[in-house]
Amino acid sequence: MFKKILLLSAFSAFSFSSVAAEINCPAPASIVTTGQLDTSDGVPGFVYCSPSAKECQWKGLDPLSDTPNKVSGVINEGGKPTHHNGLTYCDYELKNGNQIRLSLEK
Repeated sequence: MFKKILLLSAFSAFSFSSVAAEINCPAPASIVTTGQLDTSDGVPGFVYCSPSAKECQWKGLDPLSDTPNKVSGVINEGGKPTHHNGLTYCDYELKNGNQIRLSLEK
């Protein structure tokens, strides 16, 4: 019985870790902005989403720009997201040199 429980828990840990490992940062080309300044959370900035502005599974804010910018590249090593304190996020550089962080919306 103990061997079955041990085997089952090992399989479960492997299954959950493989699911988490399959998540990749969105490609820079898939990140878009609505082009409108958002102040709903008290910080003015342009909202960036992926895969689209309507289907915002990944969301970030650029509070430093006066105009929306295109994303030039992902900063995360290997395009893998960072997992910290229950959050999953990816860092990007914009064409104007600013950096944004997109969080996976749950």
